[in-house]
Amino acid sequence: MKWKPLIFVLLLLALAGVIYALAQRPSHDIVLTGIVSTDEVIVSPQIQGRIDRLYVDQGDTVKKGELLAVIHPQEQAADVSYFESVQRQLAMQIEAAKADMQIAQVTYERYLPLLKTHAISQQEIDQARSTLDSAKARYEAASRQAAAAVAQTQQAKVILAYPKLYSPTNGIVDMRAALQGEVVNVAQPIVTLT
Repeated sequence: MKWKPLIFVLLLLALAGVIYALAQRPSHDIVLTGIVSTDEVIVSPQIQGRIDRLYVDQGDTVKKGELLAVIHPQEQAADVSYFESVQRQLAMQIEAAKADMQIAQVTYERYLPLLKTHAISQQEIDQARSTLDSAKARYEAASRQAAAAVAQTQQAKVILAYPKLYSPTNGIVDMRAALQGEVVNVAQPIVTLT
């Protein structure tokens, strides 16, 4: 019987040793200390105008392609109207220059046989040829100007398609740099995404 308390104490010590060993066993969690950094994306317009609608607030979560703001492009709409008006005016100038060119061509062709019979002078032929060349030059110049006006109209229409600002990435609105109703310039930050 003397051995029973000794065995009990030894078993108790063994059990305490196992519990201590398990408690001191290293954890699989790794604790690190550091600084978390994020990428910031500044969303800004490609056109100047007044912000008609701003759909996000600071702290909102946005997804790539989500509509953030709409800008009213006053200047660009005026540009489209102006260049369309220029096109109409140049179309009329082309028609007038074409008519002048046709008259000058007919006059020149009528004068050529008259020169052979000496009914008109060489100077009158030279004048008719000069008038024809001048009419052709005006027609070609008006045609080139009309082509340039078409290109400017198309460019203005492309720019007019830029009033909607979409989120370029998933993120959180870190900062709103502009307010609804505010007039913004090209590349002026509207929101910053993190």
